[in-house]
Amino acid sequence: MTVTALQITNELDRLCHLTASDFASLSLAGPNGQRLQWQYAYGNRNDRYRRMVVKPGAGLDGLALRTGKPVIWHEQDKRSGNLPGECPLLSAEQLQSAAVVPLLQGHAVIGLLLAARRSLTPYTGDDLSIIQQGLPAMILLLNNVT
Repeated sequence: MTVTALQITNELDRLCHLTASDFASLSLAGPNGQRLQWQYAYGNRNDRYRRMVVKPGAGLDGLALRTGKPVIWHEQDKRSGNLPGECPLLSAEQLQSAAVVPLLQGHAVIGLLLAARRSLTPYTGDDLSIIQQGLPAMILLLNNVT
């Protein structure tokens, strides 16, 4: 693991502790530069997340990608429809509540930051603020990757 990858994982760990999350992940453009792919994770139970891509408009991650706005979801929210079923990451990691925040460069979404819990405890506006406050540090680390 490179120093920058370790720093990103440490930042995901810090995010989990600040928001009482069990899992955090970062998606970025894949090698072809077209689709976002989950590349870093903390609290993962397996490495299946590395093979998963974000489909625009499908699932809560795809909704955040398409709209460029944060999305909060929890298992017992009937308004969320089939959002979890369309996001294989939630099933693979047995997650029951999540918050996804887009990483923006100008008006373009360059990645997604997801924090999630394996419990039914929903995310609040305060949790969302904590996640958003961590975005500049994450973007700074990502700029060191290239």
